[in-house]
Amino acid sequence: MEEENHKKYKVYIRETSSYFVYNKENMDNNCFIKGRTLIRQLSNDSQKLPYRRPTLKSLQEKISEINLMIELSNTNKQYQEIKDELVLEIAEIDMKLEETQEKIATLNKMAEVLINLKSEDEIGRKLAKYDFDQMNMTESIMLDRLNTYILKLQQELSNEINKYEEIARRLDLFVKIINTNKFTVLKFHENALLE
Repeated sequence: MEEENHKKYKVYIRETSSYFVYNKENMDNNCFIKGRTLIRQLSNDSQKLPYRRPTLKSLQEKISEINLMIELSNTNKQYQEIKDELVLEIAEIDMKLEETQEKIATLNKMAEVLINLKSEDEIGRKLAKYDFDQMNMTESIMLDRLNTYILKLQQELSNEINKYEEIARRLDLFVKIINTNKFTVLKFHENALLE
């Protein structure tokens, strides 16, 4: 990313994925880098901690809390329906996120192959030609079209992440409501027993 234009970018990086870093001035500096390393370098450069979307594990913990509240509650049918809806939405969006991320990774690999086919490095060109054949790419594939499609998918990914975060917020709110209701019911029962 270029620092000269002082723009902000939203970048989605998976810790376990590999990314190709392209240096147009010096082809010898082109390299693959792990997502975890890239995140550290970008965080160090910007002096800001990266944003992380809520993990599926933390959402599953909240669902476990809800299940416990449902078991302790008298009105568990209503809670169960709400919980089931949230769980279904989370699962659907998580699958869409994975699918979109896989598409973006494939398109990035294709773009990398196209760039390396024009490289001055003979070994890089041979490897790119091999990847070109392995991926069943055709000569008609244009880098501009790939980049346009990648941008479109990244926008879809951003929208899906926003939906995911909204559902995570709703799940948080739901847990708070259940906890508040449970506390109110317990207080009511305590007061009734004292009278």
